[in-house]
Amino acid sequence: MSDRIRSGIFFHGSRMRYAEIEQAQPGAKLLRLGSCDFDFDAEHAILSGDSSKLGTVKEALGDVFSGSRSGDFSVVLTPGSVTSFFSPVSDRIPEEEKRSQLEADTILIGGKEAALSVVAEPIGSARARDEDEGDDVTWYHVAAVPASIKRHVNDLLSVFPDARTHFMTAMQAAARVAGRIEEALDGEQRHQAAALIGRFAGHTEVSIMDSAEWRFGVTVPSTLPADLAYTILNIAREVDIPPERLVRIYVYGESPEDSDLEKVSSLSSAQILKLDPLSLVRNDPVAVRSSFDPNLYVLCVGGAL
Repeated sequence: MSDRIRSGIFFHGSRMRYAEIEQAQPGAKLLRLGSCDFDFDAEHAILSGDSSKLGTVKEALGDVFSGSRSGDFSVVLTPGSVTSFFSPVSDRIPEEEKRSQLEADTILIGGKEAALSVVAEPIGSARARDEDEGDDVTWYHVAAVPASIKRHVNDLLSVFPDARTHFMTAMQAAARVAGRIEEALDGEQRHQAAALIGRFAGHTEVSIMDSAEWRFGVTVPSTLPADLAYTILNIAREVDIPPERLVRIYVYGESPEDSDLEKVSSLSSAQILKLDPLSLVRNDPVAVRSSFDPNLYVLCVGGAL
């Protein structure tokens, strides 16, 4: 196993998408990228722990990662399988109290079991001031994976006994890809704001980045253009980003229709771009780009970065 090699896996319905990336110089190198279709809902099998189907998924993982030297596997989860939210915490309270506050927030949203598996990370260097208390606050992204899902995933990945297992939200994985792309922009472009729209069956993810750093996000049921534009501007306002600074909107997942995107662009005055994770890695352009729609692999590549 190598700490320089990481893999990302995303299950959605009956399909598994995966990527393996070597963190190398002069840039990350794509080692494998692909998908595997099952004749059953693999995502639901993992969430429910359906033992009659998990064996098939486990065998498929062993096949597609045959010979892998990956030291880390990140499994990317959709909103329905993880409690995920953003929360501001005062900078003046001790670290142990910060965690207690975030665990209390998690219990309110996801119940007591969710608080047993809280993973919280500060969002970039984002800082804000609490107008009521007068304190500086740091925004945290909080994710809590149910213990049952952890058990099912750990069993699947036991085919790689020496590798470490991590969990990541879909929004988090997409923000990792977009952040790398934004970091590579020149001059003032890097210090502008961007939005991300991730569309999936039953829900849409909307998040905001500022100066290449992920700041905030929400999950909404509606994909109507006017609703998406309103949501983008509303969450930008939540983190004090004026509309004129929002110049790019990245799209990933089961992308909205082009006509819908044009309406979103006209309502927000931002440029619409498909999020291309393969622009971040060295690969064989003939073997990969002719066979894959890069936009569909944002989440597994984000998990592997």
